[in-house]
Amino acid sequence: VVLIGLGKFINKAITVAELLKRFVPGLHQVSELSSVTVKEQWEPKEKGKEKKDGADANANDNAIPNTNANDKDQDKANKDDEHEHDHYHDHGDASAPITTTKITDSKGLENIETSKTFSCIRILLARNKALVDTSSLGYQTPLDESEIVKLDD
Repeated sequence: VVLIGLGKFINKAITVAELLKRFVPGLHQVSELSSVTVKEQWEPKEKGKEKKDGADANANDNAIPNTNANDKDQDKANKDDEHEHDHYHDHGDASAPITTTKITDSKGLENIETSKTFSCIRILLARNKALVDTSSLGYQTPLDESEIVKLDD
């Protein structure tokens, strides 16, 4: 079983892994931390901005995220786009900076690309010890039999 948690969902992945280990005897665990960058590109439309491509099809908010809430010039420039861009907050870590870049396409139109980096955890659980790297820093041996919860049939 491979569990992956992104941003604020890292703790959920850890919780699921711990529950599985308590109910399934003999599970070896290897945890790895990394980061993932999500990029989206927006192109101008008559009424706001439209998402051109990106990682999440559920992001339909027409706002351009503000990269610095304390920057009054940036706030003024984005006056028409004051809606909060909740797509990034869905993954958590609202404190991570959003990078905004303007890109001019072949037609001379200015597209906007946003990117944000999130923490990520990957947890591998396996009964077969040969399937895991026991020398890995994130390796954990199976729980002792006394820690396993036995379910009544």
